[in-house]
Amino acid sequence: ERRILGALQHPNIAALYDGGATDEGLPYVAMEHVDGDDLLTHCDRERLPVERRLALFVKVCRAVEQAHRALVVHRDLKPGNVLVTRAGEPKLLDFGIATRRAAGDGRGEGDGARTRTGSMLLTPDYASPEQVRGEPITTATDVYALGALLYELLTGARAQPRGGDSFADLVRVVCDREPPMPSAAVRRAAAAAEGRPETRARLARRLDGDLDTIVATAMKKEPSRRYGSVQAFADDIERHLRGLPVAARPDTLAYRTRKFVARHRLPVAAAAALTTLLVVFAVVTARDNRVIEAQLATIRRQNETIEAERDAAVAQSAIADRALDFLVSLFDMASPDPERAETLRARELLDRGARRVAAGLGELHAQRAPLGLAMGNAYVSLGLYDEARPLLVDAAATFETLAPDGPEHREAQFLLGGLCMHENERERGEALLR
Repeated sequence: ERRILGALQHPNIAALYDGGATDEGLPYVAMEHVDGDDLLTHCDRERLPVERRLALFVKVCRAVEQAHRALVVHRDLKPGNVLVTRAGEPKLLDFGIATRRAAGDGRGEGDGARTRTGSMLLTPDYASPEQVRGEPITTATDVYALGALLYELLTGARAQPRGGDSFADLVRVVCDREPPMPSAAVRRAAAAAEGRPETRARLARRLDGDLDTIVATAMKKEPSRRYGSVQAFADDIERHLRGLPVAARPDTLAYRTRKFVARHRLPVAAAAALTTLLVVFAVVTARDNRVIEAQLATIRRQNETIEAERDAAVAQSAIADRALDFLVSLFDMASPDPERAETLRARELLDRGARRVAAGLGELHAQRAPLGLAMGNAYVSLGLYDEARPLLVDAAATFETLAPDGPEHREAQFLLGGLCMHENERERGEALLR
């Protein structure tokens, strides 16, 4: 131990000041005095949250990392071998069963690396499977013990508690049984949150995810599946503390996105708020545009209605003018004979009008139909049904084309129906009248 400590210089490793033997031959070492408690007691007494516990643990890892650089495997990492000073600095000690590795072999077996079953030097609660099986001791052994230490530091429970003291029980617990995830252990243990500022439910949520994966990776039963070094282990914890993706978890887009959002809560929240504002603005603008478009469409329809009514009025005016011209032209005699003008009879005027309608307004259906309806009505009034029929039939057919079911169409049907009734066409007349 004196030789090993003499090769280690690190602020988180208890320093060796001197060593030798008394005059009586009793060996001694003079070491740095650490006035403090072990790691777990210190963290619980101070009620440290997860982040501060992890920060202390990283310092312990850096001390072990320094020992590994000096080709030293501690082999007995546990809470009692890590003391915390009153100033809050962890100190790693007790290299009594530490092993020197062969120079240049980062994970190989060094002097005395193989543990014999009958003379095991280990602490069962933190021993790795290879230690229990008597296999070669490497830096992966310290990675496993650090994982078990972190498990207890986070949950308050030991990762591999034994039910008995037999060797078979030790092998079963350490080599065969997978410990529950830290978050699951916290949820099951009623006293898990004692000595901590977090509630049990909040602590379980805090451990779920990255920390579960980090501890499980460090405590893999197969040494090759653990972190490749204590440095990689500590680096992953520091990445977690900084909110970065950890190397132990699959590098998926969803995982990296969650970590990015967690690291940049305020900017992401501001961006989300701005995006929401823009979306709301766009929705409101689109809604207002639809309202405006509906109003414009209503105005266009109203304008179209007004224009149609205006066109209809102009057309009616033209028809009225044409009818007036037509009535005036009835009295326009081809031969100016005053006596003949005085003696013109109604039927002669109607006959003359019918001929002019047929001759002069042959293609002007909109103007011919009202005149034909009026003259047909006049013929009916005079009892001249034969003369009225063609005019009324033509007017009804024209109105059915121009304005079906309009008042003029109905009037033509009514007059034609009455004419049919007078001429004993009762079935057709009744249909027209109805």
